[in-house]
Amino acid sequence: LKLKTPFAISVQFRAQADAPIVPASFKVLYGALKLDITERITKFVTVTPQGFTFERAQIPPGKHKLTLQVQDEKQRVAERELRFEVEP
Repeated sequence: LKLKTPFAISVQFRAQADAPIVPASFKVLYGALKLDITERITKFVTVTPQGFTFERAQIPPGKHKLTLQVQDEKQRVAERELRFEVEP
């Protein structure tokens, strides 16, 4: 996916019927080394049990890989990977 900055990112969480999502468990890991950049993201968004929207993401040009993680109250972890390229 090729994008131009700024762009919107919208993430929806879907919990299992027996346990809601715990927003405080949300993590964003960057790249192959999975560097934790959660604090950089949560400065700009409020994570709720339903998800979050980042209206004007300012991400530098290049190829990026983000791994999003969240847990429910039963400590089950869900993980999704996003890969995209930001054009100069």
